[in-house]
Amino acid sequence: MLNEAFTRLIEMNKLIEQKYGQEKISPNLHLCLHICECALDYGPLSSFWCYSFERMNGILGSYNNSRRNIEPELLRIMSENTILQYFLSNCDNDHLFSSLEIIEPRKSVGSLAALDDFASDEYQNFIRLSLIEEDSAYGTECFPGLLMKPRKETTLPNQILDLLVEFYNSLYNDYCFISIYSIIGSNNGTVVNPRIIQYGRIRIGADIYGSVQAARHEKSSYILARFVHYDGSIDVYPGQVQFYFEHTIHLNSSRSLTHSLALVKWYKPVQDHSTRYYCQVDNDIKSCNMELWTNEFYDMRRDSIIPIHHIIGKFIKCNFDTGTRKTKEYMAVIPLNKKISF
Repeated sequence: MLNEAFTRLIEMNKLIEQKYGQEKISPNLHLCLHICECALDYGPLSSFWCYSFERMNGILGSYNNSRRNIEPELLRIMSENTILQYFLSNCDNDHLFSSLEIIEPRKSVGSLAALDDFASDEYQNFIRLSLIEEDSAYGTECFPGLLMKPRKETTLPNQILDLLVEFYNSLYNDYCFISIYSIIGSNNGTVVNPRIIQYGRIRIGADIYGSVQAARHEKSSYILARFVHYDGSIDVYPGQVQFYFEHTIHLNSSRSLTHSLALVKWYKPVQDHSTRYYCQVDNDIKSCNMELWTNEFYDMRRDSIIPIHHIIGKFIKCNFDTGTRKTKEYMAVIPLNKKISF
């Protein structure tokens, strides 16, 4: 099918050139000839970010040119901007720096501006925590982003509060945490207050993650996170965020910690890990970055509460049917790359 689409795109370009002339062959018509190659390299088009082409076209189109020798003029402009950026970031002379600020390029806008709020080493440290290979997050660490509206102060239901108590007990081994409803009959223990600040979205870098509580952003509520099994192996699970929240725990009279957490429902794998399905292109031994899971959730338990630092990315959810006579319906998990480059 990809080969057929590639052949038809070539024929389309030829027809446009014959009908309207070579000057009507735009950069987009040229880029569409690389769709087949990109799909074979990276899997389905929905599994990676394609909008960089459009963004680059917008940046190049904003530069002034004579509309005669566009290519060398654009290359010269980019070369000059690179030299100016080098001087702005490396010069020690205050007078030179203040002079070059006059011709400094305009600041980024839109989603690109989100990447200007933090350093790359901060984002790399956040990614390291999400991998949980060397170190794991507590939820109190800084992260390159912010919690976003809709925001409200509310009280956790008893069932979720019990999960939060269990989460804290597994996180801090030197303390014993109890629910505020269990104070009667218990003299020892740090009380966990059910009051939280609930959020519907978060921004990590330039990525916006939604939740079930923010209905307009429910499509971005599907996340991936890593878990360590009892045998030490690490596996990635897909889930759907119910909401994000901040909770403050008072360890003693002089020490309190605020945690940034997410309540997630996790999907069940197909039967077990040994029978999980992977998709392939023809008979190629290299599988695409897409898996098949069930549409069923695990019951709520302690692992349903995670620090937002453990989120490794988003995925697209779609239905996938297998079989001919007896059809089985699965959920296709297609990971999305982060909107970041170093």
